[in-house]
Amino acid sequence: ISWSDIDLDGVKYYSGTAAYMKSIEVPEDFVTAESVTLSMGDVREIAKVYVNGKEAGILWKPPFEMDVKKYLEPGENTLEIHVVNTWTNRLIGDLSLPEEERHTWVNCCLPLNSESKLMESGLLGPVMLIAYEK
Repeated sequence: ISWSDIDLDGVKYYSGTAAYMKSIEVPEDFVTAESVTLSMGDVREIAKVYVNGKEAGILWKPPFEMDVKKYLEPGENTLEIHVVNTWTNRLIGDLSLPEEERHTWVNCCLPLNSESKLMESGLLGPVMLIAYEK
């Protein structure tokens, strides 16, 4: 789910990077396929992908997909996706705090206030590995 839908101010108004990690079992036929696409579905806003500890790339616009075949091994693999959002939600959250408790500031006027709609953030998915045969 979106970070902005989590009922904790530290998550709802978070601005920065979060890491999603998962161990996945990769069948032999994926490793011998022509290509294996990692499809991340909806990402807000930027994703940096690691497979088995190796950087596979950075995606900053749809479609959030990349070929990860060369990083995969048969059996257990580790997938790690670092997602970075914008600072809009942090600014909105800070506008509801007394000035001395705010984490952020800007030197110009923003069209935001403490009642502004939060932006979706995070890895919204669905996340899938898709093998394409020769």
